[in-house]
Amino acid sequence: MDSNIHVISCIGALKDFEILSELLVFAKNLDEARIKFSFHGEGLINEQLKHLASDLSTVNIELTGAYSKNDEYYFYEKSDWINMFMSPNSLNNKTCLSNRLYNAAYFGKPLLCYSGSYISEVIEKFNLGIVFTSVDDFFDSFFAKAAAFDYENYNIGRQKFFEWVYSENLIFEKRLKAILGGS
Repeated sequence: MDSNIHVISCIGALKDFEILSELLVFAKNLDEARIKFSFHGEGLINEQLKHLASDLSTVNIELTGAYSKNDEYYFYEKSDWINMFMSPNSLNNKTCLSNRLYNAAYFGKPLLCYSGSYISEVIEKFNLGIVFTSVDDFFDSFFAKAAAFDYENYNIGRQKFFEWVYSENLIFEKRLKAILGGS
């Protein structure tokens, strides 16, 4: 991996074509060669992404499609950042906590997302990555924010995040047992 190139990966279900295409077209217009955008997974937008990647041939885009769960480690390992850019206009996106959040923290890869969602609040609360206000903000400040990113604070935040997840799961388990009549 070229240390001068930031690999930003979207790993899992591929969605939010409008947001992703805006990001990729913006990269093309800036002639931004210091970023590689990787997309690993299957979704309703794979064909659209293939066509866009073909149209934006000057942008460094990798699209692998569906993968085996065993390949996930490899995809995270070769990533620098994990793409969580989602449309803030969807109730689902505003409230979801994607598997990608947990996987990125587990594999030690910081997340990138836009503000306006619950996931962005969690990322900020636990210092799990960088939150941007828009595609303009991303390209205006990504390299400075990436260079200044505090990995020691990130690892402390990861630990706190997993403690929080564990605590929330214990509460859920207790409530579930109460519903099922167990102790």
